[in-house]
Amino acid sequence: MLKNLKKKLAVSFQDWKFAIYVMHLVNGIAGGLVGIFIPIYFLTLGYSLSQIFIFFIVNNFAILLFSLTASWFAKQFGLVKTLLLRLVFLFLNLFLLYNLKTLPNSFYLISVLSAAEIAFYWFTVHVVFAKSSEIESIGEHVGKLAVIPKMASLVSPLLGAGITALFGFRALFLFAGGAFLVSVVPFLLIEKIPLEVKLNFHGVVDYIKRYKKYFVAEFLMSIPGEIEGFVLPIFLFLTFRDVLSVGFLATCLALGGVVLTLLVGKYSDRVSRKTFMRIGSVVLIAAWLGMYLANNQLSFYGLSGIIGFFGALVFVPFSSIFYINAKNNHVEDFVIFRELPISLGRILLYVTALFLLTNIKLTFLFSSLPFLFFLFY
Repeated sequence: MLKNLKKKLAVSFQDWKFAIYVMHLVNGIAGGLVGIFIPIYFLTLGYSLSQIFIFFIVNNFAILLFSLTASWFAKQFGLVKTLLLRLVFLFLNLFLLYNLKTLPNSFYLISVLSAAEIAFYWFTVHVVFAKSSEIESIGEHVGKLAVIPKMASLVSPLLGAGITALFGFRALFLFAGGAFLVSVVPFLLIEKIPLEVKLNFHGVVDYIKRYKKYFVAEFLMSIPGEIEGFVLPIFLFLTFRDVLSVGFLATCLALGGVVLTLLVGKYSDRVSRKTFMRIGSVVLIAAWLGMYLANNQLSFYGLSGIIGFFGALVFVPFSSIFYINAKNNHVEDFVIFRELPISLGRILLYVTALFLLTNIKLTFLFSSLPFLFFLFY
């Protein structure tokens, strides 16, 4: 009976996109439980804001390096083993997080292990998704991929906040670990996916020359996502001293974008992507300026909903452009190349944040930069 069930599931998972969707959903639930709370956890253990920003600087340097490592490993051993190795990094990371109070010297090692698991996961997701999607309908596929973690975030951050409030951070890490373990199951059932990686220094330079505007766009787009995911939650926690407010913030960001993400994905293959991006950019510039001026929790939650809602107008079309560019070139190499501007943008943000420790709210203004750029993209 179990053998027949596995056979039936294997047939379903031969559609690589389906396997990606299922894995991404489970991973989104697990990631939503812990991701946004990790810097809050560090603060509760007595780590300073500057140490946390340095943690993220190290993390993004390491992601860039591990993206190259992930591509080499995937070429040698396949994507399934790449995901399994990702789980090794992930569980080592959760183990050290769980024991950080008694192993304080592992703080920056956690940063490196986190980078490894992120790089190994996203290299696999991007490569498989780009290879298995058709350009004609790629916007619709991107909409589905993008909405999955948003749907998970409707519940998981509040659940994570509840677990933390009732049982503590250590219980949260154990709960998330079980969910992460389940996330890799879909890929155990799919056939081998062919890979070829041949990126070198000259290849990177060539991509930068041919995709100057895209390179700048990825560099800038890394900033608001990082502020939403980490800087804004840190600010809220330091201001209101309430872990539940952080969970509710993540839910507002997700709630705003769920419906519109699917709609934009569906119609971005028919309507000009630049039109969507420009409309969204106007609203997001105003929303982030409002976020800087906001001074109460209700304002932050309302603006987060607006950012989540209209962010889909920019994120989905721009992600579609990435996958189209990847398909028009060498997929594996373009995925690695893309990590360069993203990592550099995030590193610049956190280096700047180190100089704004007494007023990190100023970083909210930086979130308007990419949307100013997209008005003329």
